Amino acid sequence: MNKNDIQFNRDPIGHKALLKSGKQNANATTTNQQLFHGPNYIPTPSTYLSAPSKLINMPQNYNLPSLATLERIDLGCKEYFFGLPIPGGNRKNTRPSFTYITHAKVCQLEKDHVPLICKMVNEYFEPFYKLDPTTKKFVLHQFFVKYHMLECIYQTYRMDAFLPKNSYIVFNGYILDENDKGAIVSHAPIRHEVLQSLANMLKHTAACKKSIERLEIDDLEKAAMAGVLIWQEVASAAPLWSEATEAQEKILSELHAHALQKVGIAKAGSRIGALMSIINEVEAIARVFLERETMEKVFDSKFVDTWETVEPYIFFFEFV
Repeated sequence: MNKNDIQFNRDPIGHKALLKSGKQNANATTTNQQLFHGPNYIPTPSTYLSAPSKLINMPQNYNLPSLATLERIDLGCKEYFFGLPIPGGNRKNTRPSFTYITHAKVCQLEKDHVPLICKMVNEYFEPFYKLDPTTKKFVLHQFFVKYHMLECIYQTYRMDAFLPKNSYIVFNGYILDENDKGAIVSHAPIRHEVLQSLANMLKHTAACKKSIERLEIDDLEKAAMAGVLIWQEVASAAPLWSEATEAQEKILSELHAHALQKVGIAKAGSRIGALMSIINEVEAIARVFLERETMEKVFDSKFVDTWETVEPYIFFFEFV
């Protein structure tokens, strides 16, 4: 019996004892580094995703699956985020321009984006339009917060080279200076508490942006995450609706196909797992935002819930 193999099985770290021969020693070391991580090893995104992998060799008769659903969602996302004119938008300048946002502008733009999110989801996230108006309103409010967070962090990552230091895109063409958080907070009795909540939210936002940067995600992957977010909300509101389950499975299937083409078969699964982790990060940011919103509803008499105006837009974009 090979005593080295016995030692390997006993070793909780999972490394076999090195052999004395120089050539064998080098080969054993290489093998151990590639294959053995021990029983308690948990892979992290950086383990597999820090460098691009070699794409898999597709068989000659292999047809790449259609990514029509992800492409459709991506189109809807672009129409939503870039759907309103921005300051300086008529200038013939390839360099993007940004304006620091104020509390009043945040309130106005949030209201302006309600019809855009209704239109986007009804038209580009099939079969969402089949839901009843009451369920739509509940789902859209939750999804709006999460999706808009994801879109803004993603666009901040995309535009990072053009942005001032320590700034984040809040709406297309509008940015928030991390060192001037008070610019978007009203002078309410709970201003101090809201500022603390906003600081906590920005801390989570910075961490999420780093995750996106590390993965270098693209438009279709971001579209897939938006699709997962919407159908998760629908599943909470209408858990027995089979069409919602089928829609989510279609998105995940196309995401898997896209990941195979992008990073290869060896890393596709871990990449999808890392993208799902980003969804968890976005949801954590949204929870802080919604807690702050609830706090303002209770303690700020001047706070107006934008989603009280959502009813007309739902019926306007109802499909027949």
